Amino acid sequence: MTLSAAIDIVDQSKCAFEQDSILQTLVSDTERDGFPASSVFSKQFEESSRVKISEACHHYAETDQWPLLPAGQQLLVYERLKAAREFLWVLQTSEANRLGSPIQIAPLADRSSLLSFLLVHYWAMIALDRWLLKYGRR
Repeated sequence: MTLSAAIDIVDQSKCAFEQDSILQTLVSDTERDGFPASSVFSKQFEESSRVKISEACHHYAETDQWPLLPAGQQLLVYERLKAAREFLWVLQTSEANRLGSPIQIAPLADRSSLLSFLLVHYWAMIALDRWLLKYGRR
């Protein structure tokens, strides 16, 4: 798989959340369900939802269909997609500046393995800590 193909896949998934005020609706639905947005963006909420969201991400990677999740967990799926896109941006920038990168996408990687890596494994290994720092709830 090429880097541009990987970017297209993640962008397409991410854009589905960004159209038609879906993010605003998810925030409203989360608050209606009794979770203020600030609690969704917390270490405690992320930890309690991590397994369920990872399972949903694996399912999406394999089937191209998101399972039904509560609004707060859908917001955290979006956060994982944003983190995946930021990682791909770093690879893209390194490539564009001819700096090279010690990390490359294997040419034979398929959509399922790429999405599983980005949305589950990369999240757990690197992006989660960055996310917690960003929201000040380490």
